[in-house]
Amino acid sequence: MNKRFVLFVYIMLFVWVFAVGFRSETKTAPPEEQFKHIVKRIRKNPQDVDSINALGILYAEAGQHNDALRTWSYALRIEPENAHLYNNIASALKEIGRTEEALLWFERGSQVAPSHVLYYNYGLLLLESGDRKGAAESFRQALSIAPGFKAASDKLNSLGSETSFTHTGSVPAKSFGRALEKDRKSLVDENELPLQAASEISEKSLSIDDCIKIIKSFKTDENYKFIALTFDDGPHKNLTPQLLDLLAKERVKATFFIVGQRAKAHPKIIKRMALEGHDIENHTWEHISLAKNSEYAAIESIDKTDRLIYSLTGKHTKAVRPPYGASGKKVRNLLGNYGYYEVLWDTDSRDWENKNPAVILRKVMRSIKPGHIVLFHDIHPGAVAALPVLIKAFKACGYRFVTISELIEMSDFGNLAASTSKAYTAEQAYR
Repeated sequence: MNKRFVLFVYIMLFVWVFAVGFRSETKTAPPEEQFKHIVKRIRKNPQDVDSINALGILYAEAGQHNDALRTWSYALRIEPENAHLYNNIASALKEIGRTEEALLWFERGSQVAPSHVLYYNYGLLLLESGDRKGAAESFRQALSIAPGFKAASDKLNSLGSETSFTHTGSVPAKSFGRALEKDRKSLVDENELPLQAASEISEKSLSIDDCIKIIKSFKTDENYKFIALTFDDGPHKNLTPQLLDLLAKERVKATFFIVGQRAKAHPKIIKRMALEGHDIENHTWEHISLAKNSEYAAIESIDKTDRLIYSLTGKHTKAVRPPYGASGKKVRNLLGNYGYYEVLWDTDSRDWENKNPAVILRKVMRSIKPGHIVLFHDIHPGAVAALPVLIKAFKACGYRFVTISELIEMSDFGNLAASTSKAYTAEQAYR
């Protein structure tokens, strides 16, 4: 009999067990809609480790730890160096009191696929088991991978150990975007644009001269003559390279908030971003709402993206833009505890809503102010087409374009104050 056919039958049998067998063994079923959606993805591709892992998380969150363990063990056969699977298996074993097995899985994972989350959880279990020295070493390893990981730093300090870095974040996370508004009140005219300028924006496509006229109406201190261009949801195989060509031509640096799944599909684009000096930050693995998902699922999605970007660029991400702008106290605390900054935006191009470059440019020029973080998406063609006029106009007025990393540095060294931001909760379409 054909070996491929046998393998296919085996895999489909395993998927059937997912859909029927596991659920019948337990008292509490995972959420019905999520379960059906994930199983559908697994049936379509039985080697989709992300979906199998997600199924395991559903089981674990429903208290079905044995089913979760079976699921993750199967996924590990497909992808034996997946750090998240080791962490998940060890954490589930810990949850059901199988401590010795959990320690072995944490140790194995730290050797095969080290990550700061895995080392941190390993340290917590060692600490609970009375091994303070081993716990301290695990927390140090976590910090060597992610120096801004405040939770690990706090644990290490509580054990009487000194860390070799100074954490510049805070809990909750420092948040950028709308956070700057209060700090600029004495520097920027906060009123709407002059009536004549507003009328011009609504009636026609804007030229470079039109934009210059609007920009010159701003009253601002020289310290705030900058704009931060940010791009979400990429990379896109065609549009992102076009955008990078434009930025290179104009000698402008920008910040890209990357979706991990897309980065995995287009690693060369990520490497190009890094080589050309752009800031690469975190937009989760699959564009999930951090506000609606568990801490477990949220951090796993962020960490997986961070690990991929590090493998491609040699740099960890320091900032997260919550998908959909869905933020709040829960999200800020989550990000702060794991050493991340939260970045929202001040001006929204809404380029996903209307692909016309003239409309996009008008929307931006209606609301943009000095020092603003501007939101675009490098998966929509209108944004790339609208940018040349905007960039040339701001450069003609003496503005510079900064990255989010530069904003963070300015904030940390006292040149710019950041405070808790207004959370944006508009459920924008993920296209």
